[in-house]
Amino acid sequence: NVSDVNVSEAIKRFKESIEKPVIFTCRNTEEGGHFQGTEEERINILSMAIESEVSWIDLEININQKTRKKLFSDAKKSNTKVVASYHDVNKTPIADEIISMIEENKDAGDLVKLCFKTNDHHDGIEIVNACWSLRNSKQSMSIMGLGPSGDWTRLHAPLLNQTLVYATLETDFHLGKKGLINVRDLKDAWEMLEY
Repeated sequence: NVSDVNVSEAIKRFKESIEKPVIFTCRNTEEGGHFQGTEEERINILSMAIESEVSWIDLEININQKTRKKLFSDAKKSNTKVVASYHDVNKTPIADEIISMIEENKDAGDLVKLCFKTNDHHDGIEIVNACWSLRNSKQSMSIMGLGPSGDWTRLHAPLLNQTLVYATLETDFHLGKKGLINVRDLKDAWEMLEY
């Protein structure tokens, strides 16, 4: 329960204990997150994180427009960079729609992050095709899938000019089926592929 947590103190302790830049995220369940509170509570937590001057804040593209505009403005004032994110937990659109999403949201953050549910390898190909078409764009982006072949853009991120790659510390044997990749395995793959 959010009311049982001193959010400001928790954010302060996170910042003190992690020396690297951090992307602060408070994701609702509709976009695949675990936050069970109300949207008002979630926005309040995001506001507190921005106030604390976190390095990065993840603001979903579909947050209420007026609310998102204020969060975005506050982030700029506190020198907090913004990840403009979108997560579809059900499907992957075709490559042209992914490209349009990147172009339509280019001003929504310092980096646009799109993550889709991949139900088969065809979905993975759509994501790779979109990334390949966008590889010469100046837009900072991170595009990926969760599910079969969702890890293809993570594995080939340098070739596809992905700005940021999301990897995991998990070592589960079935990470590939989830579209995830372990950080160490990703570094090894990049070395083998001479990226």
